[in-house]
Amino acid sequence: MCADTCADKSVRMTCLVLCLFMMTGTIGFAQETTLSDIAIDFTKTKILFSTSIQNAFNEKMEDAAKNGIPVTFSFIIILDESREMWPDKEISEKQATHTLTYDPLTGKYLVTRSWEKKNPFITASFEEACDRMCKIEDMRLTRLKKLNKGDTYVVRAKAKLEKISLPLYLDYVLFFVSFWDVETDWQEKSFTYKPDQHK
Repeated sequence: MCADTCADKSVRMTCLVLCLFMMTGTIGFAQETTLSDIAIDFTKTKILFSTSIQNAFNEKMEDAAKNGIPVTFSFIIILDESREMWPDKEISEKQATHTLTYDPLTGKYLVTRSWEKKNPFITASFEEACDRMCKIEDMRLTRLKKLNKGDTYVVRAKAKLEKISLPLYLDYVLFFVSFWDVETDWQEKSFTYKPDQHK
């Protein structure tokens, strides 16, 4: 009897998710999703990276989030030393994840950013949650002692929307949903290291 009840619940939940997908259409990006506003700053000891995702959320993704489907962006940031006669030399590679979840009991959105030591950002505003999700501000890339004065460096970065994670009995529903495998193109920013750039 219990097994039948659990099976019924699984079927109902599966139907709910399928209906959500059909009603909202492709839960992807309506416009081309890009990284922009890449910025490099310096402190006395560190090099800092900032960027933002453009056109990351649309109405369909908002509907999905409000129905309790978690959204995760992952970022890859690579710092290379640019060399004319030789392949570029990798100085640092960082990965970061931003995750948005909705708590229907409190009506609040939680945004967790892996590179921060702060508690999750909590807000009742979907717009504020999206803004937090789409930005990296002054994330530490590496220590300045790894850079050489006068050398040229290139920062390359990209972001992608990760596959969502749901209870096991729903995984097969999403297995073929390729629209969750969306990512930006690589974006680059070059700079020549000058010690007088320190903040």
